[in-house]
Amino acid sequence: MRLGICFGIMCLGLAAVASTPAKADLIGSGTNTVDPSFYLGADVTADQENEGTQTLVSGLHYGPGAQSETSLDFTGTQITLTNDLAQPYCSGTLPCTDSFTGFDFVFSSGVDITSVSVDVASAADFSPTALTLVSPNEILLNLTGVNAAVGDQLKLDLTFPGSTTSAPEPLSLALFGTGLAGLLALRHRRSTLPGSNA
Repeated sequence: MRLGICFGIMCLGLAAVASTPAKADLIGSGTNTVDPSFYLGADVTADQENEGTQTLVSGLHYGPGAQSETSLDFTGTQITLTNDLAQPYCSGTLPCTDSFTGFDFVFSSGVDITSVSVDVASAADFSPTALTLVSPNEILLNLTGVNAAVGDQLKLDLTFPGSTTSAPEPLSLALFGTGLAGLLALRHRRSTLPGSNA
């Protein structure tokens, strides 16, 4: 009987350790892509630095675009824009009358974004005019008239299905399961002792 309990505990522990949760973020299984385009006065100028569609990996970096003069960095749950030019996002002079000057981030169909927001660590002068989640795989970032200082960063936080709740780690579950199995074994042992009523 003890051998069966020990075997059950070992199987529970191995199952808990071997299970890996699904990764809900931009990187996903490693096949997700992004194609950021910069619009100047509502006319698309070009893909960011003409690099076009790239596979998303943590640390993906697009250098400053010829028109946007903005660097882009991607991680699993964040997009960071770094301003590299001391002039406003506008096709003319201020006050800017552009209907849209900014970025259109188009991701592959494997990306499932549920919300996007500006991170509190963003520079105060790099606040977007509008930030819109068009679909689960497209974000419009309107920067019309924004006049951020060189080196200032705008950080966009992304959330995904299930990413707002934390799940226990597999080892925590294994430890919990082992403790529970131990309590059951102790109860079983007490019930088999002569003179026990349990």
